[in-house]
Amino acid sequence: MIEMLVSVLIFALAMLGLAGMYMKLITAQTQNQNVAQTSPWGNSFWGIVQANANATSFLANLSGTYTSANISAAPAPLRAWLTEVLQPLAIVNSTTTSGSPNYLANGSVVITTGPDASSGAACSASSGCTVTVTFQWTQNGAVSGSPAITRGQTFNFQIGL
Repeated sequence: MIEMLVSVLIFALAMLGLAGMYMKLITAQTQNQNVAQTSPWGNSFWGIVQANANATSFLANLSGTYTSANISAAPAPLRAWLTEVLQPLAIVNSTTTSGSPNYLANGSVVITTGPDASSGAACSASSGCTVTVTFQWTQNGAVSGSPAITRGQTFNFQIGL
C-alpha cells in the first residue's frame, strides 16, 4: 500500500514538472514570435524613411516614443505603420479598419535621429543622418510569478551615405 502511494506521489510530481516546463515553452514561443515580427516592421519603417527623407519636416519631427495612445503625434507618413505595429486588429461590420493581428502588445516604438555617421554633420536631408528604431515590449514573467521583463529589438539606418 505504501509503495503504491509513493509511486502516485512520484507520478504527480513528474506531471507537475511537465506542466511547468510546458508553460515556460509557451512563454519562450511568444518571445520568439515578437522578435521575429520586428524584422519586417524594421524593413517597412526603413521604406517609409527612404520615401520621405527629402521632406525637411519629416526628419525634423521623426524622433519620439510612440505607443498606441499617441500615434496621432507621429509624423503623418508614420501613422499607418505605427497603427499596424502597436494596435490590435480592429474589425467593424466585417471590415478590417486598422491594426494588425500580430501587433506588439504592451509595446512602444522609440525613434531617434543622430548626426551623419561619416561626416558628423547634424541630421538633415542634404547631409544625411543616423536613424534608430527600437521596438520595446513587456514580456510576461514565468508561471512561477517572476516579474515581467522589458524586451527590445533595435535597428539602425543611415540616410545619405
